[in-house]
Amino acid sequence: MLEQLRRIILDVNAAHSLDDALDIIVERIKKTLNADVCSVYLNDPETHNHVLMASDGLRQSAVNRLRIPNGQGITGLVSSRAEIYNLEDAPTHENFRFFHNTGEAPYHGFLGIPIIQRGNSIGVIVVQHKNKHKFSDDDESFVATLAAQLAGSLSLVDIQNQLGRHGDEFKTNLIMSGSASSTGISFGEAFVLYSGNSLRRVPDKAIDDIEPEISRFIAAIKAEKIDLSDLNEQLKDVLSPGDRALFDAYGLLLESDQLIDGTTERIREGNWAPAALRDTIAEYANIFEEMDDAYLAGRAADIRDIGLRLLKRLESEYRIKDNFPDKTVLFGQEIGVSELLEVPQEKLVGIVSLHGTSASHIALLARGMGIPAVFGLEDITLERLNGRTVIVDGYSRQICLEPSGSLLEEYQALIQEESELSKDLNKLKNVATVSADGEPFSLMANAGIFADIEAAKIQGAEGVGLYRTELLFHLRDNFPSEEIQTETYLHILNSIGPKPVVFRTLDIGGDKPLSYFPIEEQNPFLGWRGIRISLDQISLFKAQLRALLKASALA
Repeated sequence: MLEQLRRIILDVNAAHSLDDALDIIVERIKKTLNADVCSVYLNDPETHNHVLMASDGLRQSAVNRLRIPNGQGITGLVSSRAEIYNLEDAPTHENFRFFHNTGEAPYHGFLGIPIIQRGNSIGVIVVQHKNKHKFSDDDESFVATLAAQLAGSLSLVDIQNQLGRHGDEFKTNLIMSGSASSTGISFGEAFVLYSGNSLRRVPDKAIDDIEPEISRFIAAIKAEKIDLSDLNEQLKDVLSPGDRALFDAYGLLLESDQLIDGTTERIREGNWAPAALRDTIAEYANIFEEMDDAYLAGRAADIRDIGLRLLKRLESEYRIKDNFPDKTVLFGQEIGVSELLEVPQEKLVGIVSLHGTSASHIALLARGMGIPAVFGLEDITLERLNGRTVIVDGYSRQICLEPSGSLLEEYQALIQEESELSKDLNKLKNVATVSADGEPFSLMANAGIFADIEAAKIQGAEGVGLYRTELLFHLRDNFPSEEIQTETYLHILNSIGPKPVVFRTLDIGGDKPLSYFPIEEQNPFLGWRGIRISLDQISLFKAQLRALLKASALA
């Protein structure tokens, strides 16, 4: 059943609307469990009713009309108690209630699984048999696992439904919360980063010039066919004729009407070639996966492989650096430092990352550059955000997609107030820092990048009270040499000298691992990290200390 589960989840995540996702769920569960009925009820938070949202087996006229009050019927009991009910003869249960408008005879076998999201029951999956039937443990585990997976997927699909497809109407003021941020407020146009290694993560992008986009796609097809033919020829003395047949199969896939016509049709509907290819490959692969013949079902993997090869070709055709909006809010699964630095600084107004913490290096960079950012928005999908207007509120750790005119005006007023406050604070930057009882003290900066140093100088800091040296190590793919460290630390000292700088030695581990120095522990925050690593890796520690001493002597 694991393969069926995987396919259902993939198809639900690729669904274009909540209705499509639910239809997939009920149809596939009913088929997999050989049941007579499968239905999904979702909770209406306003009326506290359980609404029949989709069913395969009940009368379709009852969909969106049948409402079960919380706690009533066995379905209501499943939701209110957030417990699984597996009943061989449901009509004998004290909570059984028969709903005539569904067109159902009194079904006997009953399996009810709550859909739990963040501790709250948001719906119920119900599977029924006409005859007395106790569902097996495997059946129960299958639906329970699927319900747990769907809790997040349904949320994502609902958000996708609210956002709409490219060019369609979409909901305004869609607010989402993160877990960490860089303070500040900004608004701009969403620019979604994506990798050529994943078709599913390709974002939608509306286009006006249809024919050039189709030409790019056709050119990618032709180039891929030529490369496959050349590779086939090169390997003719290495591979057997049977093994080389794979190249012929790939060639046929590249020439198929489903691939070419399906993608070009989606491009003509206004989506760019990578996203059109994404949807075509998903549809095409699903057709093969559903086939009973094992050989044909296995061709779905070949189709996805062809899709990835074409995606990488298309990706190379777009010069992303030249296409950043004037007010870019950078979106990504997990934005890297190099990706951030590709955006012209004068265009970057905000950062939104699905992953990341307040201690991540992209967060430190955002703070150093004074860019509002929100991290940890894991309940969001990126595919349909490209080009959307977005407000980034680092103070509340929230973003707002497609803000209404009135809300945008309110945030513009807040941005203006923030600017005026900064101007007022600038008047204090050269005023001596003295406590209420007349004792002078030093007001120093917290820094981790050169931008922090420049900001500290502008604001009148009396030095750097903490400089985090680990960012130098994170910006590289290996440990920086003693010479490189000396040069970096000297530059920092000269930038703010003769004011003092307190350097913190390398602090890695916990939520700050190095990509080239992985650390795996059950509890990394209390384990091998910080000074413990430095004392164990004594040669690295001595090299850093020597670099700091040399820089201090030369400054």
